[in-house]
Amino acid sequence: MKESGCQGVGIGIESIDNNILKEYKKGTTIEMVERAIKIIKFHKISCGGFFLIGAPSDTKEIILKQLDFAKKMDLDIALWANLIPYPQTETYEWANKNNYWTIDNPFEVFQSTTTKNGLLYSTPLLSAEEKKESFGANAERMGDYDYSRSKNKTITKVKNTVLRNRTTFYYATKIKAIIDRIGNIKFNKQKTKCDIENCHWCEIKYKCKGEINK
Repeated sequence: MKESGCQGVGIGIESIDNNILKEYKKGTTIEMVERAIKIIKFHKISCGGFFLIGAPSDTKEIILKQLDFAKKMDLDIALWANLIPYPQTETYEWANKNNYWTIDNPFEVFQSTTTKNGLLYSTPLLSAEEKKESFGANAERMGDYDYSRSKNKTITKVKNTVLRNRTTFYYATKIKAIIDRIGNIKFNKQKTKCDIENCHWCEIKYKCKGEINK
């Protein structure tokens, strides 16, 4: 991917809680996600993460910890969206069966609610208002974090404004690549040894069991 010119990868992380990942039927664990991010970052590819809010077992505490995970993994971009229980899905049946709807006309607002208010349903563990608060808090804190670590404050402020307007990750990645070149926001030093255990790239490409050519 690096040799082909890949500039960025977006990972559908969804949640940092393994029980919630099982609810989503992702087939992944947060440990698998961490390893993937480390490999992507090691090879100097921009890495962003997508998170969902509103799983049956979601809590405000779990949602707010998603940002801590994004910081720990040094994600270049982190975006949040609210889970939408579309008709004929298990989530829809779950919300319908338990009478979790908070509005009378969910069908009319499905398309406009994915990324912003999420006020379609509440659960005993997470109210609709808590979803809205968590969404806004994570987006704002991620922007502040990105701003604090940048070397060019003005360019980063413009970038965060664009991202908060919910551009797609494709365009966001392009924007960041340009900003990194122009503004020198972040520098990555070339390592000579890969610290990722059983790195597939090292073993196949370099056949050196961890030693990477400069």
